[in-house]
Amino acid sequence: MEKTRTYKTAIYLRLSKEDGENKESQSISNQRKSIYEFIRKSNEDKFVVIDEYVDDGYSGTNFDRPDFQRLLEDIETKGISAIITKDLSRLGRDHILTGYYIENYFKDKGIRYIAINDNIDSKEDDSFDMLTFRLAFNDFYPKDTSKKILKIKKLKQEKGEYQGSWAPFGYRKSKTEKNKLEIEPEQAKAVKMIFDLYTSGKTTIDIVRILNENGIKSPGLYANQPKYMQRL
Repeated sequence: MEKTRTYKTAIYLRLSKEDGENKESQSISNQRKSIYEFIRKSNEDKFVVIDEYVDDGYSGTNFDRPDFQRLLEDIETKGISAIITKDLSRLGRDHILTGYYIENYFKDKGIRYIAINDNIDSKEDDSFDMLTFRLAFNDFYPKDTSKKILKIKKLKQEKGEYQGSWAPFGYRKSKTEKNKLEIEPEQAKAVKMIFDLYTSGKTTIDIVRILNENGIKSPGLYANQPKYMQRL
């Protein structure tokens, strides 16, 4: 029987927009709770958590994430011997790089990797039997989600629905109809003046001077933007 071992453990937590409608169940707090529950119930080995690494709002499609990079640094200096995530997709969604870290980098560093929900544990010889398929699916998911989002946006645009966060100068978002724009009377006067001045041969510098002389606010002022963005 294999002797019980104590692992200096790093907990890695990640969440991004690509996690979609299941965001609540994948929340950082939920991931943390699941991992600590796993550690509490562990009978064979002891996991001593030395630090948590949290990338909240970072995509799993690349590994250029602040706390993951900090984790890599600490692997070299703090003697980390185990890394636990709630599932494989928390570690990463790029199947090539995720596979590299699990099967090469962690292994070379003598690190035990556990993905709880996917029943991945590098200590178990048969744990990686389905790893390639799981990694491929995790890689496919954000790409498929992105295509669906783009398709939905295109359909809405074809129906004349406005998709921007801010209404363009001269318009305002309707308070009664979602994704609809209405003419903003005061701004519309400025837009018309700019058009008339331009078609009459005025330069952009001339137009700015005339607008300022007439006390017409810039688009940035209308939108309450920071001062450096308020120039016309």
